[in-house]
Amino acid sequence: MGFRDRFRFRTTLGGTPDPDGTFRVMVRPADGPEACLRYRSVLVASGHHWLPRVPELPGTFAGRVLHTLDYRIPEGFAGQRVLIVGMGNSACDIARVAERTLLASDRSPAGR
Repeated sequence: MGFRDRFRFRTTLGGTPDPDGTFRVMVRPADGPEACLRYRSVLVASGHHWLPRVPELPGTFAGRVLHTLDYRIPEGFAGQRVLIVGMGNSACDIARVAERTLLASDRSPAGR
């Protein structure tokens, strides 16, 4: 019952919904020609958590540094003072239980 054979890796794509409820998707694989495909549903899994990006900050820090890749539950931050770099769902979970939260964010929407 797999569907991995339908995944498209290392592919640039763009899409638009059509009035009939389907999606027109332009697919440009790294190793092949561009194509226009139609789908009833589209799932985009960019995989941005599989390779942690940890910012380089000046100075020293003796506390714990944790990336979302390794984050599971917010309770480990209860009563602590935390600095959160980024503003995703995990950041909101942690801010809810921390004693004090400081947020830092890049100016660009994608954080790049």
